[in-house]
Amino acid sequence: MGNNFTGPIYWSCRYDFPAVIDRYVSFDGVTEVLHQHFSYVTNWTGTNPTWNYKTTTQTTYDLVRNTNFVTIYTYSPLAIAYVPNCASCSGTNQIPVEQTIDSQSPPGTVNNHDHREQESR
Repeated sequence: MGNNFTGPIYWSCRYDFPAVIDRYVSFDGVTEVLHQHFSYVTNWTGTNPTWNYKTTTQTTYDLVRNTNFVTIYTYSPLAIAYVPNCASCSGTNQIPVEQTIDSQSPPGTVNNHDHREQESR
């Protein structure tokens, strides 16, 4: 049985840093009053290792009032050089910059983020 290997084989992968999926909040260190669940999506630009946008969806469950609300954060890419302070270095890296925040509260509730946004207008 012969080996027809003629050179290196390359493959690509995409990875990211570890991220929080669930978080529980307690104000007294004993009783959990909030449960926050996070999900993440990256919209890649085909085979190029760059992305168009990222979203983080945060669902907050109020364990005391038995209600929840959803906040969706959308991020746009900002291109930066691989090597800091080297404009002539080839290639770029992307960092996420927050573009929009969409708060979706259940009917009959007041979302603090929406309230602050209305006050600033």
